[in-house]
Amino acid sequence: IINCISIFQRYWSFMKNSYLRFLRIVSALEIDARYKKELCNTALQLLNEIAIKDHDSEPLTVSQAMDLAVIGSPANLHRKLQDLHRVGLVSIESKDKDRRVKYITLTKDALDYFKSQSDAMLKALKT
Repeated sequence: IINCISIFQRYWSFMKNSYLRFLRIVSALEIDARYKKELCNTALQLLNEIAIKDHDSEPLTVSQAMDLAVIGSPANLHRKLQDLHRVGLVSIESKDKDRRVKYITLTKDALDYFKSQSDAMLKALKT
């Protein structure tokens, strides 16, 4: 059992150090700094939720985004969605005949943002 505890402690230390290296790398990224200046944490958290749905091939609608009560109130989320659109990270468009339903999609800038995050994570794990 002591051997298992030792292995767990080394693993935990590796993961903690990797995460801290990841934070240091991300904080130095120019692309990350640009969006952190223009967007609050709530907007970035909303962007993450949009990206998860996009990755699952289930594009989020504006109504669904505004229902993410864990992140904020509908009015606040609508403002944050507008902020994401203003800085060019998401586009909002209708895809069906029903023009009332608006889908949120990631732009190339958003994909570049997530690629930089992914690259930082891989770099932190290799270091």
